[in-house]
Amino acid sequence: MDDHGDELAVVGMAGLDQPDQMQAFVDEFDLPFPNVVSEDGSLWPRFDIALQGAWYFLDDDGTGEVVPYDLTGPQLAERLDELLAS
Repeated sequence: MDDHGDELAVVGMAGLDQPDQMQAFVDEFDLPFPNVVSEDGSLWPRFDIALQGAWYFLDDDGTGEVVPYDLTGPQLAERLDELLAS
């Protein structure tokens, strides 16, 4: 494993709402990671995201995958373990 194999970065990307409403969501759920605001959703296509509630997993080799909608806690933990193992 290389020196970065155990690092993980999380960034939220909120969209299709007003900035104050998106910030209220971040505050309500006490999200501990940075969040990007894309009011009109124009950033979503860059990551092949077509709807709210999607996850985008980007590996350190630049390979990305979109997983739409919700993941259960165990499903999310499994995906994160896979990324951290690579």
